[in-house]
Amino acid sequence: MYTPATRLLTLLHILHANPGLNANDLAERLEVDSRTVRRYVMLLRDLGVQVESDMGQGGGYRLIRGAVLPPSLFSRDELVVLLQALETIDPSESDRQATVESLKLKLNLLLESV
Repeated sequence: MYTPATRLLTLLHILHANPGLNANDLAERLEVDSRTVRRYVMLLRDLGVQVESDMGQGGGYRLIRGAVLPPSLFSRDELVVLLQALETIDPSESDRQATVESLKLKLNLLLESV
């Protein structure tokens, strides 16, 4: 089950990995409608994430080149160990699977920035 916070982090990850996707493509990946994608983009901007949008044919959303994520307090090795530890959690035994998935997403974003 996805929460708005998880979808927002997922959107950030998608924009980082796949710049230039349009609202319809993002909506499909996030399992929401394109209007919700536009709201999420506005939320990211409100949080200080620099998101650029191009209108029209071939347009889409992308993170502004040089935009950085907040600095991490963890080293690269520490992030890898945390991700490995999360992989050992059996989804069928955890009532917090959405939280685990959210943590994985956040840690992967941090890992890409260090």
